[in-house]
Amino acid sequence: MVRPASNMLLVGAAVLVMLSAVCKAASITACPSKTGYDAVPDWTCSPTKSSDLLKYSSTAAAEAACRANSNCVCFNSAGDVFLSKNTQGSSQRGCAYVKQACDPKTGYETLGKVKIASVKQGGGKESNEGSSAAAELACNADSKCLAFNDAGMVITKVLVVDTNTVTTSCAYKKALCTAKYGFSYRKDSTFNGLSALRGAKSSKMSSAEVAEAFCKITPKCTAWNTKGEYAIGGVKSYESESDVCTYVKHPCPPVPGFTAYADVAVNRGVGGTPVATESSLCFSDIKNMCTNDPNCLVFDTLRNIWRTDAEPTKPFPGMCTYRRVAGL
Repeated sequence: MVRPASNMLLVGAAVLVMLSAVCKAASITACPSKTGYDAVPDWTCSPTKSSDLLKYSSTAAAEAACRANSNCVCFNSAGDVFLSKNTQGSSQRGCAYVKQACDPKTGYETLGKVKIASVKQGGGKESNEGSSAAAELACNADSKCLAFNDAGMVITKVLVVDTNTVTTSCAYKKALCTAKYGFSYRKDSTFNGLSALRGAKSSKMSSAEVAEAFCKITPKCTAWNTKGEYAIGGVKSYESESDVCTYVKHPCPPVPGFTAYADVAVNRGVGGTPVATESSLCFSDIKNMCTNDPNCLVFDTLRNIWRTDAEPTKPFPGMCTYRRVAGL
């Protein structure tokens, strides 16, 4: 049933990519949560050697195998199980689930139980704050801090991650942008909002947290950034600005287990006619109906339903089409 199918990284101000969850502009998958795992949409792990990839017949079988195997680091909705992973991974529609070896820290990427250090070239520095909590506080307060670990070590300016040396301490790297459900993000970027007599506005909240909360609950809010700014009615342009992260709302609300495609519809000459058009129901009813019906493979905001898989490709401004991820 099962078949097998840089070690040392030097990072200065540049980013070490351990997991990239940047959303595509046209589509994004909403991944159901799994206890003990980080869910990553439209991405999959890649093994460091081919023998560390095992294939199973379903997502459920892969999850069970991963939970039962202490060497498993990742599984995905295609039924793949990974006993190792490199730092990059690859793009793939669906969901990857990366085992949490360490507790998550707000504002940090989890590097895992690996050795971190610094070098003097470039002004790198190591210090020990005595505890994980003290190290986290010190790193939060120092703009030059890049990482810390549970042993109390704090790294500034130059970070070396040795993925071959496993330790008992969890290491964390400061993240400029962290993944936000329903948003894509742009690093080192800010925005200019549209200008109009009605329906467009740009302003600033008291903090990034307030701007994020406002944008989540305001349908017409299209973007916000870590300076606390937000835009209603669209973004006119983007500008480079160091240490600022801009979040852009995906035009289609996320539905767990489905990939949302914006501004496209199913081409009926290719995907066939829908089995039903529930025009008397609201979109929320259609969403709940399809979420609970494994035979519902595609639906859209016009409340059309397909029971055969079809990738939406026909341009249709304003349309949101949802396509079920196999295995979820």
